[in-house]
Amino acid sequence: MISSRHYERVKGLLQNGNILLGGETNDEDKYISPTILCDLKEGHPALEEEIFGPILVIVNVKGIDEARAYINKREKPLAIYAFGKDTRKLEQLVSTTSSGSIAINDTIMQATLRTLPFGGVGSSGMGAYHGKYSFDTFSHKKACLVKALSLENTNT
Repeated sequence: MISSRHYERVKGLLQNGNILLGGETNDEDKYISPTILCDLKEGHPALEEEIFGPILVIVNVKGIDEARAYINKREKPLAIYAFGKDTRKLEQLVSTTSSGSIAINDTIMQATLRTLPFGGVGSSGMGAYHGKYSFDTFSHKKACLVKALSLENTNT
C-alpha cells in the first residue's frame, strides 16, 4: 500500500475477527497478504466501511432470507458474492437486493469483464464503468429543441 495511513487503517481491520487465510503484515513494506476474515461481531469496521485492501470478509448466514435481511439493512454494497445450488433462491437474492454488482458462485470476476458495467450504488459509488459504460457515464446527453421564431398556426 502506498499511504501509511491507509495501511494502518486496513491493518486495523484484521483485529477482532477470525483470520481463515493470510493476515500477514509487514509494516516496513506496508504489505498485507490477501486475507479471508470471518466471525466478525456486529459493528466491526470491516462490516461497516469499504475496505479498499486485500481483505475478503465472509459473513455466514443460515439461509436466503437471513442473507437478504442482512444486506438490505445496511448501505448498498459495491458487490455481493453468493454461493449456492438453488437457482430460484439465488435469482430471488438478485432481484430483492441492491448493489453495484453481484456474482453467483464466483468472486471478483464480474469486475473483470468489460461487457459488464462496474460501479456502485449510493455510498459505494455512482456511475458505471468499463468500455461503453465509461463513455456513457462521462458523457452528457444534452436535450436540444430548435424552433423557428414565428407565430403558431392555430387550428380553425
